[in-house]
Amino acid sequence: MKNEDAERTTNLVRIARKLLASGGTLESGAPSGSLGEEQVLAALKNQILSRADILSEGGRDLTANVAADEVLAVAKSALTKTAAGAETSDLTGSEFAGLEAIIRLTGRPAMGYKGGQVETPSGIGENEHWQVFLALARAKINTASASIGRVELTGLGDVVLLGTAWRLGDDLVVTNRHVARLLAANSTGPVSSWKLETTKGPRVDFGIASVGGVPRMFSVTGISYCAPEPEIDLAILKLQCNSIAAPPPLAVDMLPTSLGYEVTNTSAEGVGFKGGEIYVVGHPAGPSNSEAISSVFGKADGSKRWSPGFVTRVESRYPVFEHDCSTLGGNSGSCVLTSASHTVVGVHFGGRGVEPLTGVGRTNAALALSRIVDNKAGTILKTGKI
Repeated sequence: MKNEDAERTTNLVRIARKLLASGGTLESGAPSGSLGEEQVLAALKNQILSRADILSEGGRDLTANVAADEVLAVAKSALTKTAAGAETSDLTGSEFAGLEAIIRLTGRPAMGYKGGQVETPSGIGENEHWQVFLALARAKINTASASIGRVELTGLGDVVLLGTAWRLGDDLVVTNRHVARLLAANSTGPVSSWKLETTKGPRVDFGIASVGGVPRMFSVTGISYCAPEPEIDLAILKLQCNSIAAPPPLAVDMLPTSLGYEVTNTSAEGVGFKGGEIYVVGHPAGPSNSEAISSVFGKADGSKRWSPGFVTRVESRYPVFEHDCSTLGGNSGSCVLTSASHTVVGVHFGGRGVEPLTGVGRTNAALALSRIVDNKAGTILKTGKI
């Protein structure tokens, strides 16, 4: 077994073991409670009904109940083997499939926050993978989310949402260049000449949440940097951090492998791309009458949302990758974090193939930080200093 295959299998065993530990419960550490073995079985049954290839037992026609029980049984067998010291390479195909089935992804939710804590998606049969991930990583997600805020204008009467920004270093935040343009007094000139129009009352609020958000507002005092390259949609804003401390900066990850890796299989598909698991935290907003938006976001009112998913493609010519996290217009400037280390691997800048009436696109695009390592913008991100 290759090293990377062994590492992925070991990680799969680790997640499944935590899920089924202590009699099949997994404490989430949040008001949502715990995941029990009955819920796991219900989720497996839903998966088996929708995907007949989850369990293959010599062509037997298994009912969902029997198949779910067998998946759980072979998964437990795999965990028993590894607990006894067996190598992950000793697992049978059925045992590996059983582990994989338990944590299989089926949904792309966009969850709100309550009192600064990300909420758990409902309906385990649709989002069980993310329920498990949240239960394992909720504290780290909450910590990272606290450093992500909403860019808005307050000097025009009503508060106007522009996008999202995240903490970098000192008194700096990162957002998109097209967000910074809306703050500039001379936005028609070269980006190097942009100056902040203070009469617009620009600020970043790190505390906005769907329920129980405590405002943590910081005035924007300047546009410190905007990348001049058209393909690098990135800007650095300066905050006034005198009265209260700003949330801590987020760690930046510039490793290409954090976005995914090429895989080779034995089928006719040949070489393919295996995208990394990621999540986006931002402030999506969209039409209230859109069924497509309501089904995922509920009321997309610009409150903070956690949206998990995967990298789906890395472009070869430009420093851009595509992903399938659920995002909307207010997500511009959101950081894209890897689920493995909760470090920033990209800056979301928009959707592709967007339907004008709903604002929903066929895929999403983000700036790939691993592709701007040698650029001035990359140096700023690495050092946290202008």
